[in-house]
Amino acid sequence: MNKYLNCKCTYCNKELGEFNFKTFATHFKGYIQNGKRRIFCDKECYNAYIKQFEVEVYNGNPIYAVEYDGEIRYMPYWFSSYYFTDIDNCKKRMELKNTAIVPTALLSLFAKGEM
Repeated sequence: MNKYLNCKCTYCNKELGEFNFKTFATHFKGYIQNGKRRIFCDKECYNAYIKQFEVEVYNGNPIYAVEYDGEIRYMPYWFSSYYFTDIDNCKKRMELKNTAIVPTALLSLFAKGEM
């Protein structure tokens, strides 16, 4: 009898094997709409998952909308550390020339001096 549960891809529900550290380490990991990490079959499955939250492409950059605690949050990139409750404010932020829209993981590398 197998003591481990089988885990599935968050997007397509394909079985990925036993739910253990090896399975979690070898498959693609990404964030879901409430900020938790889940595993996906591959990068294509993850991109298809986040594509469903895309509401508009503005100046070549997608804007994502996620409902969290009963409110719609608009983000200039997927799993942004900040959000807007109005899509127009999100667009205004994207238009600012003195600010960059980058994932916060890159900022931590700059702070550590690794880049």
